Amino acid sequence: MTVILPTDQQVIEAIQMKHHLFTTKFCQQKSPLRWDSMDHVYFKHLCTVLNHAEAIFSLDVDALANKKMKMTNE
Repeated sequence: MTVILPTDQQVIEAIQMKHHLFTTKFCQQKSPLRWDSMDHVYFKHLCTVLNHAEAIFSLDVDALANKKMKMTNE
């Protein structure tokens, strides 16, 4: 049985769409001006996870194995 997987670019686009949908919906449900500390932590964590997932699929396996992925936005 052959399994056809999505391309890395398709995964990247799906992650970007999920990121956009999440940030839009989260901010619509509660204004960022009214977030408590848990809202900030939750939002930042999910955005970081989605950014890292996008970065993982943007690099080839050799680059990942050689620690070429940028881990921060700095």
